[in-house]
Amino acid sequence: KLRKAEGITVPPAFPASKTTVAIPANKSVTLLLDQAQLTNAYLTLVMSGGRQAKITLTYAEALYSKHPVKGNRDEIEGKSILGRRDSVIADGTVGQIFTTLYWRTFRYIQLQVTTGEEPLTIEDIYSTFTGFPFQLRAKLDAENPDLSKMLDIGWHTARLCAIETYMGCPFYEQLQYIGDARIQGLVSLYNSGDDRLLRNALNQMDQSRQPEGVTLSRHPSFTPQYIPTFSLWYIGMLHDYWMYGSDTNFVKDKLPGARQVLDYFHRYQEADGSLKNVPQW
Repeated sequence: KLRKAEGITVPPAFPASKTTVAIPANKSVTLLLDQAQLTNAYLTLVMSGGRQAKITLTYAEALYSKHPVKGNRDEIEGKSILGRRDSVIADGTVGQIFTTLYWRTFRYIQLQVTTGEEPLTIEDIYSTFTGFPFQLRAKLDAENPDLSKMLDIGWHTARLCAIETYMGCPFYEQLQYIGDARIQGLVSLYNSGDDRLLRNALNQMDQSRQPEGVTLSRHPSFTPQYIPTFSLWYIGMLHDYWMYGSDTNFVKDKLPGARQVLDYFHRYQEADGSLKNVPQW
């Protein structure tokens, strides 16, 4: 829904219904749109006219009163937006369509338009959700209805953090940390029974093992990062799959790598079994 309009009066039905917004020539306009909850989606903007008009789309999971303070995420007054942006220049034709080349994570979208000598008409703006196709098969029966809401909120979070890999966060890092992924894998198994993304995570972490035997803390990642104890979470995640997954041979295939991880830690073990001076983080 539209939360704020600056520089123009917008029909109240925009953008929920296909109500057009006409922006006059030589005008600067800002619209703040609210999805009401966080989503991962490809955004599509449909417009006509407005040759050389500049359009900037800013995506945010919250607004800031003063960075990094967010406060109540429902409140917008006195707050500003900070996030990833897409920039578009209108070519003046009828029925121009812009769709983001990659999905965006957002609750709020700020649409800024500066027209030139021609007016611009915004005909539609909408988003198409994307995520790993988990199907919720679990349910919670509780006397306290708030508990059921908590399950819904948790499942929504799990969906947003599961794309082509698990992700610790879809808005910021977009990285598959094995410490997070172990929890996410259990959420997937308990709530859907679908183990495909979990198996993918185990394959990728096994493939991230370094020559000395330890895995990376997150993978895939352009920048390698070592948090050695995360390799033990990898073994824990493998154990989770052995307990709750469907393919024993898949686990057997990973055992040589798990032994290499344990051999790595054995080098730093004290007589009482504790670890000392493990390198890296």
